[in-house]
Amino acid sequence: MRSFNSQPKAVKKTIRYILQDTDHDNLTELEQLLSSTIRKRKAMLENERENPRKQKEQREIYE
Repeated sequence: MRSFNSQPKAVKKTIRYILQDTDHDNLTELEQLLSSTIRKRKAMLENERENPRKQKEQREIYE
């Protein structure tokens, strides 16, 4: 796993926000949003691995 300092700026800002400024309700919402986004991206990558020809089509679905 990459270190915190080598992550993109947006990831570092998100993590800092979670650690410093969010309340419980907002944290729950962020958790659900991030989890669903990660699940979608993993599914897209799995599909690309299984069906490389459909790579472009899958990206268009998520945009």
